[in-house]
Amino acid sequence: MIQNEPMALYLEIKNGPLLGDLFKIQEGVFLGRTSGDIIIPDQKMSNIHAQIALTEEGSFILMDKNSSNGIWANKVQVKSLALTPGITFRLGLTEFLVIEKNGPVKVSSRAKLRKAPRAEWIETLSGQVGKLIAQDNPKSGAISAFNSILELNFIAGPQADNLVTLGYGPRKFGSDSLDIELTDPLAPFHAFEIISDKGHPQLITNQSKEIRLNMKNVSSVFLNDGDIISFGDTQIRVSFLK
Repeated sequence: MIQNEPMALYLEIKNGPLLGDLFKIQEGVFLGRTSGDIIIPDQKMSNIHAQIALTEEGSFILMDKNSSNGIWANKVQVKSLALTPGITFRLGLTEFLVIEKNGPVKVSSRAKLRKAPRAEWIETLSGQVGKLIAQDNPKSGAISAFNSILELNFIAGPQADNLVTLGYGPRKFGSDSLDIELTDPLAPFHAFEIISDKGHPQLITNQSKEIRLNMKNVSSVFLNDGDIISFGDTQIRVSFLK
C-alpha cells in the first residue's frame, strides 16, 4: 500500500514477528497481540498492550494499557513514552523504531483502518441498535447506545488481560450469563448488568454484598472513566474511548 504523505512519523519494526513492517503513527491507534489497530503475533504482548495518544502540545506519546510486560525503553520499564524520531522501544519481544518520512511511503497492510469518529460511531450504532436482541434477559430494558464506547479491562483475576468493548446496553455479566461470562469462581451467577441511561452507562446489581465499585459495595451507580469494578479476585478497570 503506497501513501503519498507529507512529513509524518512511523513505527518501523526492527525485530520481532513482523520484522520490517511500517505503520503510520496516528492518534488513538491501539497495539496488541489479538486486538487493536496494529496486531502483532508476539506471545509476550498483551491482547491490548498500548495506545498512541496526542498531547495538548500536539506531540505523540505511547501509553501502556495495563499490559503484562509494559513498555521498555533504554532497559527501563515505563508507563508512557514520547514518540520522537530516533526513539526505540520494545513491547513484548518486538522492537520498534520511530522514524520520520515524507513522500510516498509503503505502509504495512496489516494495520486496520482507523475507527469511525465518535459521532459517526454513535449515529451508526443508534441506527442499528434497535435490531439487536437482548438474548440473556429481554425484560431488562430497552436497548440503547452509550454516548462513548465503553472498555472494560480485566486487570486482575482469572480473566486478567481480557478486554471487553461495549457500545450499547443492557449487557449482562455473570458466571451463568449467555452474554458476558465471568470465570472467577466467586462470581455470582447473575453478577451485574450495565444499562444505558440517556447514553451514560449505569451498573445495576442485586449482588451488592459481592460486587464493589472502587472498593465500595453498590447496587446502582453510574460508571465513570477510571472506575474499578471488583468481585472475588477479579478487578475490571472502566474507561471510555473519546
